[in-house]
Parts: sequence; structure tokens; C-alpha cells
Amino acid sequence: MKKIAVLIIALIMVTTILSAAAVGSGALNVFGLIGVGGVSFSVNQTSSTRINLKTNTDIQPAGNGVVIGNWVFSGTNQGSEVEYTVAYTYSPMSNGGSEPVSIAYEVVEYLDTAATVKASGTTTVFTAAVGNPQVTRNIAVRLTAAGVTTVASAPASENYNSTITIALTSN
Repeated sequence: MKKIAVLIIALIMVTTILSAAAVGSGALNVFGLIGVGGVSFSVNQTSSTRINLKTNTDIQPAGNGVVIGNWVFSGTNQGSEVEYTVAYTYSPMSNGGSEPVSIAYEVVEYLDTAATVKASGTTTVFTAAVGNPQVTRNIAVRLTAAGVTTVASAPASENYNSTITIALTSN
């Protein structure tokens, strides 16, 4: 009798389990986002101290140049490498007086203040890596040989000035 009772209970359980039907089902979607990539370029003045054009050895053509600022490039979510050109536009330093004097100089670009010259002249090129690249360059100035010749006979003035415009373009 116990065997029959156990068999009946087992049969009821199996029948109940097999007769359970799905009442309903559903699906969920997963939504993701990778933000639109972007770039930022900033130019920063780090020194506004007047440079002694006659006695400062760093400003001379054989010197390292005097660091006056830097530029910083930042990219976000860059899907591929992109080549950029940085252009430097500038004129000789001038005292702006009634008899203006023009002193020639060059722009020197450094990876950092202790590194060798990365580039000098009017343009430089770099490649921004995939992902979130950041590129920084220090900018220095130094006299050309013609600039040294002009300085030797130029009148004393605290008004020698020039502006360097730094522009970024993608290639």
C-alpha cells in the first residue's frame, strides 16, 4: 500500500510539472552609447617677462630659446588616427616707434623644456592616436642671425613686441 501511495504521489507531481505551461515571455533591449568624438586645442601664455635681447644667451641663435608658452591638443573618442598641422604666423619684433626697428626671430617647438628641438619654422605636423590622445608642445623663441645684427644697433626700448598666432588644421 505504501508503494501505491508513493507511486500516486509521484504520478501527481510529474503530471503537475508537465502540465505547467508558459504564461508569457518578453524581451529586453540593451542600449549603449559611445559619445561623438571631439578635439580641443588651446594656446597658453606661460611667461610675459620681457627678454633681454642683448644679454640673454638663451635668446641667441645658438641658445635653446626662451619658452613663452605652449599649446595643448586633446581628443576624445577618436576612431582613427588623424594627422594635424600646426601653423605659426608671426612678424619680426618691432618697437613701433616713429622709426620702427624690426628684429627677426624664429619659433622653436619643444616636446618639453629639456628635449631637443622638435621643430622650428612656420609649421609642424603630428598624428593624433586612436582613443583619447593628448599632445603638448612648449613654444620658445630665439633670434636669427639677422636679428642679432639688428639688436646690436637698435635703440634701447621696452616696447619690442610681436604676436605669434598658432592655428591647428586637420590634414
